Amino acid sequence: MVGLLRELLTDMAVPLPVQYELLHPGYASLHYPADRKQYRIYGGPYYDPYQEIRQSVAYLRRNNFVIRAEHLPMIFVHTWQSEPPPGWYHYLTTPDDTDAIFRLRETPRHDHLSLKVFAYAYAVRHDMWAGGRATPSGADAIRRFRQFRQLLEMIAARREAGERVKSFDLMDFDGYDKLLKQYGWVQRPDEMNTRLCDE
Repeated sequence: MVGLLRELLTDMAVPLPVQYELLHPGYASLHYPADRKQYRIYGGPYYDPYQEIRQSVAYLRRNNFVIRAEHLPMIFVHTWQSEPPPGWYHYLTTPDDTDAIFRLRETPRHDHLSLKVFAYAYAVRHDMWAGGRATPSGADAIRRFRQFRQLLEMIAARREAGERVKSFDLMDFDGYDKLLKQYGWVQRPDEMNTRLCDE
């Protein structure tokens, strides 16, 4: 019964602290931490980075990898903005490096959630595994990951300002250029190369 409840809570995108309280006595004391860092404390009662990844994967699969920005739960708006560790772009340089993303160990100082969600969705949307082609890698994958994070920032900013979020598919990677241009957020190649070298 507990296992079934855990699966349902994961699939429903219920925040981790709430999941754990629901699975234990005294669940009336539910609380929603304002900052994800509050429950990414190693050894803490809610520290479970792999459950966060399972939750993201379950949400992607349930929606067939079509994620409408206007309906994206805030838990994912926040967790998918998690800051990747320094040198993250090396994992998108070659197919072999990208495959290694999914074997990276999660720690409080090495949070790969955002990178793993992007790489998984990018590969599926481009039929890279089904077609026997390489996993996402190279300059295009790096650029799309940066744009993915920019769009999440815009979704968060509009939600916090009480403004309507425009309807678009967050996983339509090939549509990012047009979408960001509509928002007036265009990044030149020379700016991108500079930022890559700086990190």
